[in-house]
Amino acid sequence: MIYFDHNATSPIDPQALAAIDAAFARRWGHPQSLHQAGRAAAAMQEEFTSEILRALGEPVGPSETTHVRWYPTGTAANRAALTALAYAAELPYRRVIVTRTEHPSLIRTVEELVRDGFEVAWARVDNSGGIDLEHLEELLRQPASCVAIQWVSHETGRIQPVAAVSRLCAEREVPLHVDGVQGAGKIIGPDFRCQSFVFSAHKFAGPRGVAGWLIDPEYLGRRSHAGEEPVAPIELLAGVAAALRRSLDPSFRERLKGWRNHLQSELLEAYPRAAIHAEKAPRVDQTLSIAFPPIERQSLLMALDLEGLCCSAGAACASGSAEPSPTLVAMGLPRDLVRSTIRLSLGMTTTQEEVQEGLGILRRVLRRLANT
Repeated sequence: MIYFDHNATSPIDPQALAAIDAAFARRWGHPQSLHQAGRAAAAMQEEFTSEILRALGEPVGPSETTHVRWYPTGTAANRAALTALAYAAELPYRRVIVTRTEHPSLIRTVEELVRDGFEVAWARVDNSGGIDLEHLEELLRQPASCVAIQWVSHETGRIQPVAAVSRLCAEREVPLHVDGVQGAGKIIGPDFRCQSFVFSAHKFAGPRGVAGWLIDPEYLGRRSHAGEEPVAPIELLAGVAAALRRSLDPSFRERLKGWRNHLQSELLEAYPRAAIHAEKAPRVDQTLSIAFPPIERQSLLMALDLEGLCCSAGAACASGSAEPSPTLVAMGLPRDLVRSTIRLSLGMTTTQEEVQEGLGILRRVLRRLANT
């Protein structure tokens, strides 16, 4: 089996698994207990949490002043974050600003807020999926509860200009939530500051069931479920820290970029009608969003699966949907490109042999479907 769907989830890195086992051997006390074993466990918890925040680049600020809450999924963390930030504002500011290219977890939360009486302002994006900063600046001239944006597109790998978004929000004193699920562990050091940030460990080969919400305590509003502090097992935090170290290694990032570019150039040669989404825009190293018109994406995905290659059309949360991708539609792409797009995403366990074998399967299936 060839696995090219790491943007959906990655197998856990063996070093992360070893770190989890080592933490189990070191710790047996409860971190809230006052005795020696409890204090040792609390110290480990603080140690791993601080290491994770430093590896992420402390996007909300120094680890000492950042409040962290743990959730089982990035979807749950995004929902909690956007809801809390929206309700932290005064009532006259019941308005949120987002783009239509956001992950379904944010879009669904926005829909819930609208049902609760919020207004939503949709910021435009260009044909690469990048936010229109001039339009955002215009939208910010009216009061807003918050702005929410992905750091990296879950479909195309397009990196948003979050630093510029952050500056515009700061000028208007509007809090910014960054969905960092597809960027954390893939970009070395963020160049921005925000008030709220979410990541999910399994996206960078960490343990499943651990997603973090980093929040400036000032913005913990009345919908933030005070007193119901979600926690993560200390041992899993050890695995998160280890996976981040490995995933952010510059040589690893460069290797993934080389393989992604090789796939891209070979597929363009094999199928000249192919189109790369966000090709000229900043992208993360391991994601390739590519259209093969006029082949329908579902037919292509099923044919590839039968040949032993796992990939997808986009978010796992929306898998199986016959509807066109909202992200690609928002980018203004032609219908034939939207309907023929698949996503190939590499990760920690990808090997050069796997890339070559996967490329052979893609060539073979494309040749067959193009002739039917």
